[in-house]
Amino acid sequence: MSDQPGSPFSGLDKALLRSTQQHETAPAARAHRDNGQDAPAPQSVKRAKSSPAVSRPRPATAAALVDPLDALQQNLKTIGKEIYYVRITPEEKARIEDVLHALKRRGMRTSANELGRIALNQLLADYEAQGEESILIRVLSRMRA
Repeated sequence: MSDQPGSPFSGLDKALLRSTQQHETAPAARAHRDNGQDAPAPQSVKRAKSSPAVSRPRPATAAALVDPLDALQQNLKTIGKEIYYVRITPEEKARIEDVLHALKRRGMRTSANELGRIALNQLLADYEAQGEESILIRVLSRMRA
């Protein structure tokens, strides 16, 4: 039994656990860890939660003022990790599939997820820029009238 090599999978779960933990970069965090204490939270992580302002749009960023498409493209470069499901009608799904097919014929490969993110980011940017005059507020106002 002692002459058999160890399993190549031994310790794998510990290695995977280490790879999912936050990386410490601050020397103070390493000192606390070495002393057996919990590391203090980095200051950049601590942020006060702001309450959403429905009636007041946020000011546009400098990048959005130069070219809104650049700001949208920058948002889409960030990989989405949060899941947000939206229920759609069969007609809406067919329209999305038609758009995806038309784009594929033009050599532009994309996905329904990417289309949804583009639409959502555009709707939010319009709301932030226009406030009460945004398409979001106008549609919701008409629906509830």
